[in-house]
Amino acid sequence: MSMVRYLFLSLNVLNGLLAAAVAAVVFFAVIPFLSPAAMSLPPAKETVAGSGEKASSSQGLPPADYAVISEQNLFHPDRKIPPEKKIQEKEKLISYLSASLFKEKTINSKLAQNLERSSKRKKSSRSRSCFSTEP
Repeated sequence: MSMVRYLFLSLNVLNGLLAAAVAAVVFFAVIPFLSPAAMSLPPAKETVAGSGEKASSSQGLPPADYAVISEQNLFHPDRKIPPEKKIQEKEKLISYLSASLFKEKTINSKLAQNLERSSKRKKSSRSRSCFSTEP
């Protein structure tokens, strides 16, 4: 009696979902392997004998094209690394100055917006104040 009660107490949504997942795996994965007669394969496609040109083009590149790869091996220790282009000092300075100018413009615009907002708040708070001395 306590075993049946334990089973009823342990029933919840997650256990139900887990049982459904196990049942789906058994139905879709295990049962088809037990009864192979139920599966039928489609018939094989026949190859056309007159399409010799298509068969030769699908083989790939000629072997001479692959010789270039062995001559210019990327992992060979004697491989020459191409020199990197060095950025001139003037170009660095110009890029730095343009970036800092852009940052300064954005900071100034945000400060102006904040100043306008705070002045509007002060004006509205003065007009709403109940202790104002103005008549």
